[in-house]
Amino acid sequence: MVQSVKRNDPCRICGKGDWCGRMPSDKGYMLHICQRIGDVSDVFSTVDGQFYVRVGTGKSGTSIFADANELKRSKDENANGKKEYFKYEEKPVTYVNTATLSSNKRLNQVYSELDKLLKLEPYHREYLHKEGFTDELIERHKIRSLPISDYYRWQRGKSNFTINRSRKAICADLANILGSLAGVPGFYQREADGGRFWTLNGRSGILFPVYDEESRQIRKRVRLDYDDYAVNYYHDDIGKYYIDNGKKYYVSMGGVKELLPDGTLQKIKDLPKYLNISSYREDTEASSEYIKVNYYLNGCESGNQLSLYMGPTDDMYCCYFTEGEKKGIIGNHFMRSPVVHIPGVNSYAKLLQPAGLRILEKLKEKGTKVLIVAFDADKATNNSVLRAEAGTVKLLKELGFSVAVADWNEKYKGLDDALLAKARGDNSVNIRYTVV
Repeated sequence: MVQSVKRNDPCRICGKGDWCGRMPSDKGYMLHICQRIGDVSDVFSTVDGQFYVRVGTGKSGTSIFADANELKRSKDENANGKKEYFKYEEKPVTYVNTATLSSNKRLNQVYSELDKLLKLEPYHREYLHKEGFTDELIERHKIRSLPISDYYRWQRGKSNFTINRSRKAICADLANILGSLAGVPGFYQREADGGRFWTLNGRSGILFPVYDEESRQIRKRVRLDYDDYAVNYYHDDIGKYYIDNGKKYYVSMGGVKELLPDGTLQKIKDLPKYLNISSYREDTEASSEYIKVNYYLNGCESGNQLSLYMGPTDDMYCCYFTEGEKKGIIGNHFMRSPVVHIPGVNSYAKLLQPAGLRILEKLKEKGTKVLIVAFDADKATNNSVLRAEAGTVKLLKELGFSVAVADWNEKYKGLDDALLAKARGDNSVNIRYTVV
């Protein structure tokens, strides 16, 4: 029987505490079923520091891994010396209401046209300015706002303040220009009045671009603004808030906080900051084991993607590897060197997938010699980040690159924080490099 992973006992492969599972094999070793990482032969676990090898495929196409040492012991105990890997009986899965992902060329075409139809809300621009973005940098990367859903827009009526048009109107113009939007993550069709129309899924916030090795936009990621947590908002001297069951909840780019009786604000929970713009969600009521029905008609999944932030005049000798689109853009802007964004420090195995290998090959073509791993400074106290750094270093070295690790004052968590502090005159910031 498959056992679900937990937050205090996460998946050994991706490091997350949900969605994945594990089960014992008939050979005596544990099988780890990871829903997030696949298409790689081995993974260095940031959870327990062990190496895991991919030994099979699950019923729904998920990847199954086993501890390399446990596999070796199982082989040694096998009298025939035959390596027997567990593998589910594979059966085809049929996807309903799901479009085939478009080519990168088409994705770039659609997202670039979308940028022309969207605007950056003034309060989003103000936030970006505080985060170190200049207007030139904002325009260079076509950073735009994703407005609240049309449902919230309708519910709020005249109290809705936005400079963007409705998602339905924007998508109608986009479809008139480019035709069908099928196969582009985020877009899907809704049915109304006997017909269908295109619209855009996703939480409201600031849209950041994700680029491939040719600097084409292949995905959109949204930095949530939490403006779609309630229908009615009010304002006072503290800020914007809504009322739920007699309690006040204040909303800002920092999240949602409850006003406690003593006058202090407390985060109600750890909300995600960034999400993929995707138009796939399994309709569990309509789906079965081998038939997966997409809740969003003619939509498709985004998945987590690597991104290469690179300018035409960059010094290509070194390339930095970090986590987060904002860090990638800020890092590239200040250092004038390419930066690869990894979608979560535990996702470095994506560098071995086709998109990752294409990025690494492009860097080689451009003359890159040294790859610098620049994960957050909390690795000093966070073993998960430290293990991810070790795994990334090992992988990059095995691919034939010279590798270094970047460190800086723990006062500043991310690479972007350190670079911005230095640019603003903090002479205590010292970014150090260690060849490993």
